[in-house]
Amino acid sequence: MRTKPLYILLAFATNYEMILVTRALSGIGSGCAFVLTPVFVSEIAEKDIRGLLGGVLNATLNGGMLITKLIVSFVDFKYQNYVFIAMSIPFFIGFPFVHDSPEYLLLRGREKTAEKALKFFRGIAEDDLLPPEVQEEFDILKNSPTLKNQTEKLTINDFTPRPTRKAVAICTVLYCGKVISGVPLVVVFLGIIVKNLGSNMNPEIAASISLFIGIPATLIFFGVVERMGRRLLLLVSIAITALSYIPLVLIAHFNEQWNVSEVWGIFFVGLIIFAGTPGLVALPLQLAAELLPPKVRSIVCSVMYMCLWFLMFLFTHFFLILVENIGLDTVLLTYFSWCVFEGLIPWKFLPETRGKTYDEIAKAL
Repeated sequence: MRTKPLYILLAFATNYEMILVTRALSGIGSGCAFVLTPVFVSEIAEKDIRGLLGGVLNATLNGGMLITKLIVSFVDFKYQNYVFIAMSIPFFIGFPFVHDSPEYLLLRGREKTAEKALKFFRGIAEDDLLPPEVQEEFDILKNSPTLKNQTEKLTINDFTPRPTRKAVAICTVLYCGKVISGVPLVVVFLGIIVKNLGSNMNPEIAASISLFIGIPATLIFFGVVERMGRRLLLLVSIAITALSYIPLVLIAHFNEQWNVSEVWGIFFVGLIIFAGTPGLVALPLQLAAELLPPKVRSIVCSVMYMCLWFLMFLFTHFFLILVENIGLDTVLLTYFSWCVFEGLIPWKFLPETRGKTYDEIAKAL
């Protein structure tokens, strides 16, 4: 709901200070949305389609970026904010009627309200009895050790169990990898990167290509996340991304001697976006919601996302400086090295989470 006041402020902004305020509100609202959306979806979804629904965030993100680009390209700046206000109204009206997740309500000891919420999300009338399969799901939730007899106050003891510490460590590496793997930086600086690889492509065209590449990658995510599972999909994504950096490093370093066709540079840059988007970029959000215990999930994801924004600021701020001083080849080699390191984490320590409850996942950690 942060979009409506944000764009109202922008529509009537008369000075630079008001624009700064809207930028701050945008950061707060976006941070909350990115933290809470995967957690909320994970808690309300049936476990057999949890991964599929978890991809909605990445799909809407890519689609929203593309729609926004079209709006700012074809709608006069004076009227753009009114378009965004109109687009936010359905959410502003409808979302207050959505229930809290059953897990959250059980964690707060509100069993009757949790049952009503589960009926809402499973499409069951409030006065009807739960069907046997949904009743079984509700009984599993009620009897979960992580949701029974919990105090509402979060303490340091909630982080001491080995599965929790291991989950936090895994998620920390995966969240850092969203930036240090270089995939979002390739998207942001795509025009500059392909130019340094010997291409004369227009930066605006390069940016549009990056968005269009990300959309089919997201569709592939929907098709394979429940077939391959999280662990295998992440490993494949990391492997293809890492291997794609190798020819780019060689082209960036030897391009003047080799005179490689610009097509190859664009191809491998596109492959990084295509392979990295569904795994390295999208999956950490989903995995954090599945690996972390319900009580600490929101706070850990919030802290990680603050760190992620800080990392993104640092890496985007210093990208051009590093390229100028140490060369694009060395920068890309750094991304490759991180991908190799990150690949060891799911290979060695990450259990498969597909179709499992949190208690089943915790036993495997």
